[in-house]
Amino acid sequence: MSNDYDNLTEKQKRFIDYYIETSNAAESARRAGYSEKTADRIGHENLKKLENYIQVRLEQLNDERIASAKEVLQYFTTIMRDKNEDTNDRTKCAELLGKKHGIFREEVVIETDKPFEVNINIRKDK
Repeated sequence: MSNDYDNLTEKQKRFIDYYIETSNAAESARRAGYSEKTADRIGHENLKKLENYIQVRLEQLNDERIASAKEVLQYFTTIMRDKNEDTNDRTKCAELLGKKHGIFREEVVIETDKPFEVNINIRKDK
């Protein structure tokens, strides 16, 4: 999140997290530590004032929940190297890593006396 997020009070940060959890502004304000008496009003005000931060926090949480490509490759590597894992699981992970890194290549043999055209597309890995 941006540096602006760092300028929020701890109560506002808690409000954001509780609102994401409950979708109830007043309850979120109470749980964040605002007084019972002002929770309805503060919850409504925070909802308007912190709307952008709520969206950014939701995106951040979604990013944290979804494994990155690097994490997946690290997981496959860990399984592949773990001698205590099932051999089939280790082999499958090695195969998937090999495909990712282009280790396995298909060889095609064409036997013919007739001319033919071949189109080759070369892909550069990122």
